[in-house]
Amino acid sequence: MARVFYGPTVADAAGRVAGSVFSHWRGVQYVKRFAKPGNPNTSLQQVIRNAFKSLTVIWKLLPSEIVSAWTVYAKGKAFTNRNAFLGKGVLPHSADNVYPLAPHNPDEFPMATFTITPGADQLTCNFTYPDALTSNRCRIYYQKQGTNEMVFVAEKLNTDTSHIITGFTGTGTANVWLVKKNNVSLALAASKDQEGTWS
Repeated sequence: MARVFYGPTVADAAGRVAGSVFSHWRGVQYVKRFAKPGNPNTSLQQVIRNAFKSLTVIWKLLPSEIVSAWTVYAKGKAFTNRNAFLGKGVLPHSADNVYPLAPHNPDEFPMATFTITPGADQLTCNFTYPDALTSNRCRIYYQKQGTNEMVFVAEKLNTDTSHIITGFTGTGTANVWLVKKNNVSLALAASKDQEGTWS
């Protein structure tokens, strides 16, 4: 690696030219020989890449209120809303676990219980709040396994304890999310998820 000093005609250079790469580090300009990065393409790399691809498609299909939640989360930080969604979701998704639909820690979500009861062409969500704040609300979303579409179902108040999701046919499995609404701004915050199978 060689240091580079520029004159009045060229003040800076960055990028690859033929077999050389021009760059800088801590204000020091340098040039080095281009080395093609290795790509062992292991099975784990393929799983992670596929998770990125899947989540990228899902991101494009997310409802605007979910995107807004990630936008608020990323504000003032060194990443975008999409980067945050992918960063928090890729490892769970690559391990066949459900990714967080909303950006905050699920432990922050004030739900004492959340269960899914299967039924004939339907799923029943049962949930309770640990407190009685009238401003507590949540939204219910689901995604059929094997698809990328996120479906908004309903918005529930703190006095509600269940909701039946209908419209399924045959047999299948869906991931269901309860997404907290911030008590003050009513913006979407943390989420909890469950998996349910209908028959």
